[in-house]
Amino acid sequence: MKYSQPVTIVALLCASLPAAAVDISGRIGVGVIDSDNVTRVNVDKVKDTIVDASADFLLHEESRRINADLTGNVQFLDYTKGTYSKKVVGDVSGYGRFSVIPDRFDWELQDNFGQQRLNPGIPQSPENQQNVNFFTTGPRLSVNLAQQVKLGASAKYSKVSYETTDDNNDRTGGSLNLTRTLDSSSAASLNATTESVRYDNNQLNPDFRRRQAFARYQSQTSRAKILADVGYDDLSGDAGKLGTVLLRLELSRFVSASSTISLFAGKEGSDAGSLLKQLQSQVPQLQGANSVQRSTDPFSNQYVRAAWSFSRNRTGLDLNVSRSKETHETQRNLDHTSTGFYAGVQRRISRVLTASLSGSYYKSEYDVDTASSQQFFGSAGVSWRATRLLDVKLEYQYRHQTSPLITNRYTENRIALSVGANWDPRPIARRVR
Repeated sequence: MKYSQPVTIVALLCASLPAAAVDISGRIGVGVIDSDNVTRVNVDKVKDTIVDASADFLLHEESRRINADLTGNVQFLDYTKGTYSKKVVGDVSGYGRFSVIPDRFDWELQDNFGQQRLNPGIPQSPENQQNVNFFTTGPRLSVNLAQQVKLGASAKYSKVSYETTDDNNDRTGGSLNLTRTLDSSSAASLNATTESVRYDNNQLNPDFRRRQAFARYQSQTSRAKILADVGYDDLSGDAGKLGTVLLRLELSRFVSASSTISLFAGKEGSDAGSLLKQLQSQVPQLQGANSVQRSTDPFSNQYVRAAWSFSRNRTGLDLNVSRSKETHETQRNLDHTSTGFYAGVQRRISRVLTASLSGSYYKSEYDVDTASSQQFFGSAGVSWRATRLLDVKLEYQYRHQTSPLITNRYTENRIALSVGANWDPRPIARRVR
């Protein structure tokens, strides 16, 4: 198979963890989804019923030698009328670190699984998206040079695999950093990284190398976390050279015991695989195949994303907003600006009944206007906790996309019913595609 399945990802990241020590929560369910326009077209709509098996999960382990986090939602979809072949979709983001020698020598493992849109000029559908898997592993070394100064070095190998297109690539690289501890909660560092990207088919996809040099300030307390990078990003290869200022700002703060705000902003070089990892680590509610498009050249990525999360007693609320701009080096027809909004609320009506409501807006503006589109998505659902573990969920979904191009417009209504085993006291938002 050309890409790793999410089941493999879970096994790799959890195989070495002591089962009793792992904090695990999630839901496993089966159900049906009825769609009145499963092919997402403007005319000649096709109805279909989809058999759905899903797994939402959140795992965390932290000890002297092991630090691991795994989160995701994965679906197996079987189209009963044969409109599309059976398919696994979803998002999985996992990270694991094993300390061979604590505070000196670590081995890291990271995996990101998601989807990529193939053609921005037609609606997102199983025919217009593919699964992507980004796997990374390697050692990390830290040496004390003085009481408050450390020298760090790492080496990385990555494999990026695509479901259908011939874009598979291997990546090798490393980094050096010199870090000075400023106080008990903050540090400053100088960093240099390099990464070589080599495609299996480098006739269609030119190889390139990425080099970064930047200064970093980071601080973490019980209420706030700050990371700021300033430097230069250089991407060069057979297709040309892209150099850009590197700016990153990541801020998160607990406003209160029930409220958190986050801000991500920056400008840097990127590519399709790296963008998938970045989006999954920042504002997952705005992530999806619309956010990552297929491209084989490096591009300049400018972005700002903000999120507010509130959870108290019986009510949960999430608000997210984002704006980003991609400027490509060779595939200039893919240059575009994206704007996204998301709002979701969840309310526990009684001990066994919970209601949810969410809505999002996503706008893509391309230089080639026919590829531009606006998408509206709304959902309303109710969950009934039949027993301590068993629940039943009913959800209505509405999608509407507009575009200057008639073949890039559609409206779809879906009704989803599922039964699941839920051992998660903290609900994980499920995103049915």
